Amino acid sequence: MRAALAWMAVVGLAACQTGVTASDTVAVETRATVPVSATAGPGARIVTPAFASEVIRTACVATRPDFRGTERALAQMGGFVQNARTGTYFSQTHNLSVKLIENRCSVVMGGRFNGPDIPKIVNGTGAPQVVRAGLPRAVNGKVYLSFSVAKG
Repeated sequence: MRAALAWMAVVGLAACQTGVTASDTVAVETRATVPVSATAGPGARIVTPAFASEVIRTACVATRPDFRGTERALAQMGGFVQNARTGTYFSQTHNLSVKLIENRCSVVMGGRFNGPDIPKIVNGTGAPQVVRAGLPRAVNGKVYLSFSVAKG
């Protein structure tokens, strides 16, 4: 009889469950988002090779293979706002943007870079085998560099 009552209590308590599991709770607690603005654009501060490597490593390399964690990584870094129209994430302090395009994570930055800075940035990501550098472009006295990391 006691065993039957205990079993009924267990079944009754199970019926009261809401369907929320521990993993659901963790997912809600760890979700971080970047603010969104229709007018988001880059900051004015020039980008150093060290900051460039940090952003590429955090937003792109560490979130491979599918970049699902890119927004959370940028939110945790702080200082990024997503443009509502383009989907591009902009640093609010530095002249730098991050965008997820088809099958890659792209980072574009403006600064006073020179030739040795490109390998310094790529190697500083900790994963030079997956980071690709585009050709530098000079615009209004600044040098713009682009880097991308492919899914996979």
